[in-house]
Amino acid sequence: MKQPIDAFQQALLTFHNYDESLWSALRPWSSIKRIRQGSFLPSRSFDAFLVTKGILSLEATDTGNIIHFIGPGCIVPDFYVEESREYHTQQDAILIVLPVNTLTDVHRTHPDLYHLEKDIVREWIRRVLYRQELLDIEKRSRKEKFKKLFPDIPGAIPNVVISSYLAMSREYFGKTGW
Repeated sequence: MKQPIDAFQQALLTFHNYDESLWSALRPWSSIKRIRQGSFLPSRSFDAFLVTKGILSLEATDTGNIIHFIGPGCIVPDFYVEESREYHTQQDAILIVLPVNTLTDVHRTHPDLYHLEKDIVREWIRRVLYRQELLDIEKRSRKEKFKKLFPDIPGAIPNVVISSYLAMSREYFGKTGW
């Protein structure tokens, strides 16, 4: 029977530079963290984490602007995220986490880990750029594109949070509906 922690391995399988020996080295460090809805978690709290349940938003601490939404199956290279960011749980969440300095320790015995890290960071950057893609298109098209990029989010979190992310007023967002 699969352990919940093995969801991390399943997510890693999607990356080109994944190797089974890397999971053998990372698994002993992995642990489960449950976070209540409405909680804030500073960036750089872990080396990396996988969301297995719930939705988090990544926010700028100085402005409160939402930079990105993170849902189940997404690996976050937290070591790469700027310190001036924090995660806000939009729903109760379950994370599989790698503590800070885990990757440094694993690098000593598995130098190939660097290539997997690079793949994960590249995918993270691609996903974080979703917001810029959305803001570059007309307002009336943003919601449809948002639903394609984040199909599990509409209806799962308040529309006011989504309207903020899409740089739309509550009124405009409410008038146009989903």
